[in-house]
Amino acid sequence: MRLPCGRSIHKWTAKAKAEVEQGNAEIVIGLLPARPDTTYWHRDIAGSASVLFLRGRLRFGNAEQVAPFPSCLVVWGGSDEVITAIQAALPDAWLSQCSTHGRLPLMIAFSVESQAGDLSVSTQLIQLKPTGVQPPQ
Repeated sequence: MRLPCGRSIHKWTAKAKAEVEQGNAEIVIGLLPARPDTTYWHRDIAGSASVLFLRGRLRFGNAEQVAPFPSCLVVWGGSDEVITAIQAALPDAWLSQCSTHGRLPLMIAFSVESQAGDLSVSTQLIQLKPTGVQPPQ
C-alpha cells in the first residue's frame, strides 16, 4: 500500500503493525517517507518491520519533480523468501531487517579511523550466539 504522506500517516503505520500482530494479515508492505526521527517510526516500525531504504528520490510517472523526501518500503510480517524476493527486485535498496525470522540476531560493529584528514569507516558483521543466560523475570 502507498501510505499518505501527511499528518495521518501514524494511523496507517499503527494499523499495518496491528493487523500483522493480530493475525489478520500475514504481510503488509507500505511505501513511506523514510523518516526514522518520527514517533510513529519508533512505535510502529523500528523493531517491528524490515525496511528497504530506496536509493535517490522517487518520481511518479512523467512528473518533472521528484519527491521532497527519501522513501522506503516497510515490510511488516513476511518470510525470508519475501524479503529476498523484494531485495532481488530492488537491488539498489538498502535493507534494515529488524526481525530475525528464527535466526540468531546480528550485530554490526563500526570502526572509524582518521588519517591525514580522511575518514575511513569499516564494518564487521557479528552473529550473536546464545549464552545460556536467561533474562531476569
